[in-house]
Amino acid sequence: MTVKSTAIAEAAKPGQFLNIRGRDSMDVLLRHPMSILRAGKGNLEILFKVVGKGTDQLSRYRTGEQMDIIGPLGNGFDLGGVDRKSVLVAGGTGVASLFFLAEELARRKKEMIVLLGARTGKELLCAGDLRKFTEVKIATEDGSKGMRGMVTGLLEQEISGCGSVFSCGPRPMLKKVAEVSRKNHVSCQVSLEELMGCGVGACLSCACKVKSNGGFEYQRVCAEGPVFNAGELIWE
Repeated sequence: MTVKSTAIAEAAKPGQFLNIRGRDSMDVLLRHPMSILRAGKGNLEILFKVVGKGTDQLSRYRTGEQMDIIGPLGNGFDLGGVDRKSVLVAGGTGVASLFFLAEELARRKKEMIVLLGARTGKELLCAGDLRKFTEVKIATEDGSKGMRGMVTGLLEQEISGCGSVFSCGPRPMLKKVAEVSRKNHVSCQVSLEELMGCGVGACLSCACKVKSNGGFEYQRVCAEGPVFNAGELIWE
């Protein structure tokens, strides 16, 4: 879906998200957090799958209608230390968080490779568009496209010589991405996918554990995240 919002599009950074209210706020009370797939020229693009009432309401918007959106929210990817080849690892709809990042890295003329994982070839997203500006490798669990297996298997093959890993997808996948990165002494940033209530840090429903002074503390995915240094997270 493409939405016109010059102010948000100009402020948005890769890894940030939008909080969108559905058409009928009395039927679905909470907003829906959506990764920013693309932003530019006054437009925002989001990618979503219809799985419930909220996303069904989003799918019913039509050209010319207004949407109630808060954004851009959260902290995005830190690109300050990107000097060598980057590996972007996306699982399923996690590609929505990484597409904007890939475009920004390409704009900066940074070397990268994108690794896409899905259960089946039919569930792969954005592979064709990503290939317009970077190399893409695919892993599917059923072997219908690319390598048979998990996308983290591709990461183990491609991580040698790279300087940064960026990832978004299911939590078990992110945990494995963090392990592979740590073993290879490569910095890793992950974008967490969590259920959110308010999206602005007030309700505390999206808290996650982060290492702190030999113990841990809770940080809010919507406010301190959604992007975290993988080595700082406590994976449970």
